[in-house]
Amino acid sequence: MSEQSKEDSRAVTTGEDLREAKTGVESGEFLFSHVNQVMTLSLDFKDKMIQMTSRAQKSHNNIHPTSLSGQAVFTDSVAKKSVSGRVTLAKKLTVRSFKICKGLLNILSNGSNLKRDLGGAGPASEGKTLTERARLVKEGAWWSGSGRRRKDLGGVSPADEVKTLVERVRPVKARPVERVRLVKARSWQSVTKPTPIQVNCIPHILNGENCIGGAKTGSGKTLAFALPILQRLCEDPYGIFALILTPTRELAFQIADQFAVVGKTINLRQCVVVGGMDMMLQGQELARKPHIVVATPGRLADHLESCDTFTLKKIKFVVFDEADRLLSGQFEEQLTTIFSALPVKKQVLLFSATITDELKNVKEIAEHKYFIWGGKDEVATVEQLEQFYVLCPIDVKDTYLVETVRTFRRQSEKGSIIIFTDTCKTCQLISMILNEVGYENVYLHSMTPQRQRLAALSQFKSDVVQILVATDVASRGLDIPAVELVLNHTVPSNPKDYIHRVGRTARAGRGGTAISLVTPYDIRLVHAIEDAINTKLSEYKVDDKEIVNIMTQVSVTRGEAEIQLDELKFNERKLINKRKRLILEGKDPDEEEEKKKQYLKDRRRKRKNKINDKIEEVSSQL
Repeated sequence: MSEQSKEDSRAVTTGEDLREAKTGVESGEFLFSHVNQVMTLSLDFKDKMIQMTSRAQKSHNNIHPTSLSGQAVFTDSVAKKSVSGRVTLAKKLTVRSFKICKGLLNILSNGSNLKRDLGGAGPASEGKTLTERARLVKEGAWWSGSGRRRKDLGGVSPADEVKTLVERVRPVKARPVERVRLVKARSWQSVTKPTPIQVNCIPHILNGENCIGGAKTGSGKTLAFALPILQRLCEDPYGIFALILTPTRELAFQIADQFAVVGKTINLRQCVVVGGMDMMLQGQELARKPHIVVATPGRLADHLESCDTFTLKKIKFVVFDEADRLLSGQFEEQLTTIFSALPVKKQVLLFSATITDELKNVKEIAEHKYFIWGGKDEVATVEQLEQFYVLCPIDVKDTYLVETVRTFRRQSEKGSIIIFTDTCKTCQLISMILNEVGYENVYLHSMTPQRQRLAALSQFKSDVVQILVATDVASRGLDIPAVELVLNHTVPSNPKDYIHRVGRTARAGRGGTAISLVTPYDIRLVHAIEDAINTKLSEYKVDDKEIVNIMTQVSVTRGEAEIQLDELKFNERKLINKRKRLILEGKDPDEEEEKKKQYLKDRRRKRKNKINDKIEEVSSQL
């Protein structure tokens, strides 16, 4: 017998080998080994078929090549057709063998029940089946020259046998498959354990209940509504399936990115509809019926009023992210327009880091039952957050800001910093001052073009620039893990805004620091914040000598920055838009301006008188 015949007649494995491998079968190693054998045999068979084709093409006369089993003899023309067909079949088997391997390895790695997933066949019987198929392939149990199927394969061709096995490995129902895909997507985000808000809200959302969820910043609220929405979408996919409303543009883009990551395995289509971007392109995307629409109320209301290329009448979910801000009254007209375009039967989900009276009123006046869940912690901020204040005179607040940044940089050279201001102009000035004194930064406020805002945020997130100066447009929802310090240049008048600002650091169990610059006029605001968060702020020490050394430089830099902004007419566009709005409301812009000046003048006089009365009271007691 030739060496080739000996090699071809060699068995892949025997029944005795199977009985001796009980331990390997139980651990799954047996199945891995036989899958690898199938792949190896497929590759070997393909190479031998190619060699036979080459020999057939070189022969000028009728040739009599011998098949792998040494049984069949063919003429030249028959040999060429048969060998070509076998090579093609071997290629298909090779590709599909890799697919089988991938599917089986995924099942084993996920800890699935092999007996259930393989259609009732346990690891031992399935490994034996694979071995039997490999033996038939090795012994030449293929298609005969006339194209009839061999009885050794039970009337099924090798290609069909591979296809059948793939179908057996793949679960029958679509719903478990999509659930596995979502679980995998969640593992890609390093999410291994659900947070309390996810544990409590997701079951009720899947049961079809309306939900109001409140939890501390960085507690996973986005996944609390994203996962159940995608689960329901997998069961009945169509567009437009869900609408997510947010108060800020940057938060809308962030939510869309998180949906894209979690929904990658199910080919999710999402669309972002915010101001500052091309309205025509957004209309075209909406006309394509994406599964998820993430929008700000103003721009979505404009689309609903100006075009009819899409409809929201089939929406199943409406989500209010940062619901306390959306329901504060600022977006009342836009929300009225949006809700008039929504179906009566829908599931409404409201999430926020702070549950305000507006959210509680929603539960009371709503027609349908709402499930409400809020964190029961006594402290409104996370435990890992350290909170401080810096006492400073109001005239040199910018100098104290620079020195605070310098002091923190000595402690952490690479930590990212967010500086919050009260107005767009102050934000621009602080950014220019820090650039002049050697601290590279980017700024983010509502008067910046949208593309520039996204570019600045991208630079900060990717750690290209480590300081971001922003107004409250960046205070809600943005998830930037590298932020180590939140610095409040101006103490917010609303304690809820303070909670959202400092929530940009110490997220998802990480540590962080929050420092607020406090002037004598801000003492009352600090006390209100301490009462709201149930935590006392500690004093952050800065070097007064360094303050004296850099005070002149910072003051001169601020004056130069103000001159540059006046030359650029920074506030001109804002004033023009304000006058247009007053005219549309039927008011005289000049009269309204005089009223505002008089109101601010009276307010300053009352504050000054109140402070003087307090000083006299304290003096009399002494």
